[in-house]
Amino acid sequence: GHIYTIIRVMARLKTFIPSLIFLLILIVVIYSVEPPTTIYDAKWQQLIFFFGPLFLLLVSLYNLCFKFIWYSLLFALSTILLAVLYLLGVLNLISGVLTTAATLLIYRSVIRHQQKRNSLPVRIPRLSKLEKQR
Repeated sequence: GHIYTIIRVMARLKTFIPSLIFLLILIVVIYSVEPPTTIYDAKWQQLIFFFGPLFLLLVSLYNLCFKFIWYSLLFALSTILLAVLYLLGVLNLISGVLTTAATLLIYRSVIRHQQKRNSLPVRIPRLSKLEKQR
């Protein structure tokens, strides 16, 4: 009983390891890379060093919820887009709602596509048909 509990705890902790690694990388980047005065003054290296680990952190955190990497990538990209719009000063009610609506529409279409794909009958040819074809 006690060993089984330890194994279950370790299995759950294993799912948090990527998130913790990306969080640590993001913290190191925040403290080691010189921040620009404005987003417009930022060099492309500063943007990549900040948004890269942030994107990976968001993907790993969303993947804890969705357990499907494509959904995690979609919502992480949407979150990054909203953050960039905010930093540029162009995030308003319309752009926020449109970004969120586009994300949810893509999410729903992927779910419907998955459901259709999973509901298709699987046709396995019989062995006799395979023998006739040879």
